[in-house]
Amino acid sequence: MLQETYYLFSIIIAILSFILAVGGVIFAYIQIKNQLDIAQKEREKSRKHKAVEMVIHFSRNISIETKFAERIVKGLTLEQCRNLYNFEEFDVEKNTIELVCAICYQKISCKEECKEACYTEKSKKYKISGDILYSLRKHVISYLNNLESVLLAWYLGIVDREIIEDQFKFLNRSRTNDRTLKDFRGIAGNGDSYPAIEAFYKYLDEKADNPPKAVV
Repeated sequence: MLQETYYLFSIIIAILSFILAVGGVIFAYIQIKNQLDIAQKEREKSRKHKAVEMVIHFSRNISIETKFAERIVKGLTLEQCRNLYNFEEFDVEKNTIELVCAICYQKISCKEECKEACYTEKSKKYKISGDILYSLRKHVISYLNNLESVLLAWYLGIVDREIIEDQFKFLNRSRTNDRTLKDFRGIAGNGDSYPAIEAFYKYLDEKADNPPKAVV
C-alpha cells in the first residue's frame, strides 16, 4: 500500500514537473515574443524617423538654382547633356539662356546685356561655357546625388519605404526621357552612376503595370 502511494506520488510530481516545465517554456516564449515585438516596433519607429529626416534633408538641399538647373537640363539634347557632363561648351537657344540667367554666377537675372555676353553671332545661338557651365553641372550633379542618397536608403530598406514612395511620387510623371534627367544620368558613368534612382523608376513602372486588385 505504501509502495503504491509512493508510486502515485512520484507520478503526480512528474506530471507537475512537466506542467511547470511546459509553463516555463510558454512563459519564456511569451517574454521573447514580447521583446521581439518591442524591438520590431522600435525599428519601425526608427525607420520612419529616418525617412522623415531624409525627406527634410532633400528639401533643404533643393535651391532655386537647383530647380532651374533641372529644368534647363530636361530641355537639352543628348549631345548637349554629353557636353555638359564632360565640361565641354555648347550652344543653346534663347529660351534656354533665359533660364540659365537664373543660375548665372554673376547673379544677373535675365538682363539683355547678360544674355548678349553669351551670344555667338556665327551660330546665332548662346554659348554655355566657363563658369556658367561649371555652375550648371554642379547644380545638376548635386541634385542627382541628393536624390540618389534618399532612394538608396529606400532601396536598402533602412528607411520606411512607404513614406519615401509617397513623398517622391512626384517623380512618377509620364514615361519619357525627362524623368529625372534620364539622358544625363545615362551619360554619367555610362548609366551606372545612379542605380537607386533607376531601381525606383523600375519599381514605379512595375507598380503601374500591375496595380493592386480591388477587394470585392
